[in-house]
Amino acid sequence: MAQNLDAYKAGQEIPNIVSQNMFDIFVSIGGSGGTLGLVILMMTRAKSAHLKELGKLSIAPGLFNINEPIIFGAPIVMNPILFVPFIITPIINATIAWFAVKSGLVGHIVSLVPWTTPSPIGALLATNFSMGALILSVLLIGLSVIIYYPFLKVYETSLDREEAMELEAVKAD
Repeated sequence: MAQNLDAYKAGQEIPNIVSQNMFDIFVSIGGSGGTLGLVILMMTRAKSAHLKELGKLSIAPGLFNINEPIIFGAPIVMNPILFVPFIITPIINATIAWFAVKSGLVGHIVSLVPWTTPSPIGALLATNFSMGALILSVLLIGLSVIIYYPFLKVYETSLDREEAMELEAVKAD
């Protein structure tokens, strides 16, 4: 970050693509695992009352990259279904962000913004108002929705089966 800022102030080419701010703004959108897309899906597409309510409760913290409600509420912890997109989403986001900066579509990060800054705003501020960064941030949120969608549907189906089995067990007693 310091090298990038010094180069920016001197009017030189920005040397580094990767920085901690890159991860906060483009990779871990909504917190580790890039879970903002999952929160949006839970709020808008989940049929399960539990997941829908969890999505509503998690959107405000998720916008500020705080995802403990999702990590422990869904849960993602010890969940083999949601673990896959939790790992894949940040890898895809990092790859796309790196290529976008390398190709010049997105400005280099030259300012340090707090990790809790919502991604689109943080992208603008950290890149000295690169519109490409704003667009990339929004696209990466959309991409995380797409990545998490099939996994959320599978998870919902497994929850429905568990609930049905519990109801049958209660009826049998």
